[in-house]
Amino acid sequence: MFKKSTQAFTLVEVLIYSAILVIVSTVLVSVLSVVTRIAGTENASSEIANQGNFIIQTIQRLVRESSAIEVSPDFKTLYVYLSSYDATPVTVVFDGPTKKVNLTDASGTSALNIAKVNVDSLIFKKLSNAGALDVVGVDLTLSFNSSIPGQALSRTLSTAISRANAATFDSALFPNVGGSLDVGASGTRWGSGY
Repeated sequence: MFKKSTQAFTLVEVLIYSAILVIVSTVLVSVLSVVTRIAGTENASSEIANQGNFIIQTIQRLVRESSAIEVSPDFKTLYVYLSSYDATPVTVVFDGPTKKVNLTDASGTSALNIAKVNVDSLIFKKLSNAGALDVVGVDLTLSFNSSIPGQALSRTLSTAISRANAATFDSALFPNVGGSLDVGASGTRWGSGY
């Protein structure tokens, strides 16, 4: 009647299939490992770039809006006076032991970098130009906080920032209600626009 057919794999066929499976698995695992390492390196690089840009842009904003700037003798603290009437400056301080950059203003102290990114060094240099605006030089070195060798990246950023407010006016130059201030040619009143 019916013949029962049985198909079975021989030992040689099983060994060949197993060898092929091991080779393909090894290739896939190595490709996955390389992709994961590259993604980690790119993530570290991106995080360093973002933190560096944030710190530099914060310092740029403060310096450009300042009425006066000072740098500490150890070059690790920047004092920014936002108004000529402020007695307390906004400070940007590099704290070497914690590898943080701290901003202190009227609302308190806050860190400008996150725990994933260490600030290895931050140096401020004030360059005074006679007859021109002061310039602040900033040298910043950041590293990614990781024990994985491929993600141990470090970047150095250097920039110079000039103060933007070129003129500050004394309050006596603003016209009063009666328009009695004389500015410019003698006898010409402020309110007249001469």
